[in-house]
Amino acid sequence: MKRIYQSFFVVLLAALTLTACSDSKTPQEGDKYSVIPTPMPNMPAVTEIFSLSCGHCRNMEGMLPEIQKLTDTKDINQVHVIFNESAQKAAFIFYAAMIQTNNEPSHKLVEALFSFVQDSPKDMTDAQRKVALAKIFHDNGLKKPV
Repeated sequence: MKRIYQSFFVVLLAALTLTACSDSKTPQEGDKYSVIPTPMPNMPAVTEIFSLSCGHCRNMEGMLPEIQKLTDTKDINQVHVIFNESAQKAAFIFYAAMIQTNNEPSHKLVEALFSFVQDSPKDMTDAQRKVALAKIFHDNGLKKPV
């Protein structure tokens, strides 16, 4: 009797293993998703919600011109998140640049801001940070934030 239970258990385990290997979870076009035509004429405004401290957002910055071209939009709006004190400081830096560039900061400027927030050495003093930030703003023809 014990042998029958063992055989039954082995067959049941094999059946479960095989069902886990099936391709039935592959999404099918039309059922789970649909392909969006590109470029997309008359696309409503696109807004990117991001943080200067986010590495993924930094990578996305390089893709924005391509997204803009594919969606056929004039601009992609950017909104910096504020969820803690560090993000609040980063948002202050970003919005100081936005105000001075009529909401159109260059990709060079935004990349410099990402670099300042993400790549600055942790042991920099506040005075060194102010000097580095002032240089970024000066190099882009802007007034440094207070």
